[in-house]
Amino acid sequence: MRKIVIATHGHFAEGILSSVHMILGQTSGVETMNAFVDEGFDISAAVRSCVDSAGDDDELIVLTDMFGGSVNNEFMKYLGKPKYHLIAGVNLPLLLELYASNDMDAGEMIEHALNAASGSIQYCNAAFARFKADDNANENDDGI
Repeated sequence: MRKIVIATHGHFAEGILSSVHMILGQTSGVETMNAFVDEGFDISAAVRSCVDSAGDDDELIVLTDMFGGSVNNEFMKYLGKPKYHLIAGVNLPLLLELYASNDMDAGEMIEHALNAASGSIQYCNAAFARFKADDNANENDDGI
């Protein structure tokens, strides 16, 4: 079985999963970890419990909000565990791509989703300026 965990600082994890549900409907096999929202939250214990909850035959895919952040760093301690995959920088396009390619091998699925989602991060002002420049160039070409 494949289990996906979205683990973030604050309530980001449950918020992004809510967006996934709005777009795709209810999904199964996904859990969230909203780190540091409760006083006394123990990140080490929470991560250990999360990782240990996956059975020996389960694939565990963990998505964290920020590479080098405390949540990601705690999950990094489990790299090398069989059938364990850790991705930093979760965003909505990445999650949607993971669901769209859920029938693939985990490594291939993750690589595919990362490649597909990487184009979703754009500086829109620059993209619009390029579009306008291309549009103006095409108008000038049509008149020749």
